[in-house]
Amino acid sequence: MWNESTATQGSLAGVRVIDASRVLGGPFAGQVLADHGADVIKVEPPDGDGQFVDSTLYDIGASPLHPHLANFHLSGKTPLRAGNRHPNICPCDVFGTHTTPLFLAVGNNRHFSTLCLLPGQEDLASDSRFATNSERNQNRDALRVELVKLLSSRDGGVIARKLIEAGVPCAPVQTIDQVLADPHTRHRGMIVDLDGYRGTGSPIKLSRTSAQYRRSPPLLPSTQTKYCASTGLIPRPTPTCCPDLADPEFKTNVRACRPDVSQGNQL
Repeated sequence: MWNESTATQGSLAGVRVIDASRVLGGPFAGQVLADHGADVIKVEPPDGDGQFVDSTLYDIGASPLHPHLANFHLSGKTPLRAGNRHPNICPCDVFGTHTTPLFLAVGNNRHFSTLCLLPGQEDLASDSRFATNSERNQNRDALRVELVKLLSSRDGGVIARKLIEAGVPCAPVQTIDQVLADPHTRHRGMIVDLDGYRGTGSPIKLSRTSAQYRRSPPLLPSTQTKYCASTGLIPRPTPTCCPDLADPEFKTNVRACRPDVSQGNQL
């Protein structure tokens, strides 16, 4: 449903979304839609006609196994555990430095040539063992020894900035507190402060209608009751089988709403 009168409030203002999902990805997608102005209503459990959407964690875990599944389809060889290392691209892995670990994603020969411009690495560019990605993959252990020797005494942050400026994909490996303290995190609008609430911003950036954070998440069941009363919805009762959720002091109790069918409010 689109309402022209509210279209200026956000790119999705006036759009009502019925969220019948259960866990993880569904509610997160609903949050992103709401950030861009949609009126997202969580319905649980879904009633009426329709089709059942079957999406298991197993399937979701198998789907992004690239390139390991593709490699197995082509070669029939079971891949070994690789950690952060990419099985087809070299060097593409985490390397220790004097300060913070550095992740290098040297995806092609030009990237590698640029990496070799760093002081102390000039000989690597002319080494026949590392001339192409194919050779680097065959000699990845020897290449890792050379890179570890070179990077272990250097400042990971400084090297990362130089390589990024030169067009080589890389980044220092940060802890969570370092991510939050990074000015780029704030610059990208990934921290939301609203009425004493702090959360994570929307990763989707629109040039004309950016995400709007109009109110903080409800904390108490009483907040849900007031919202449902104002929208004609009936609050879904907290199940008695979950004593923690039934406790009014449990501040993360955010339950779903269902339509007030008796009043014809069928969404």
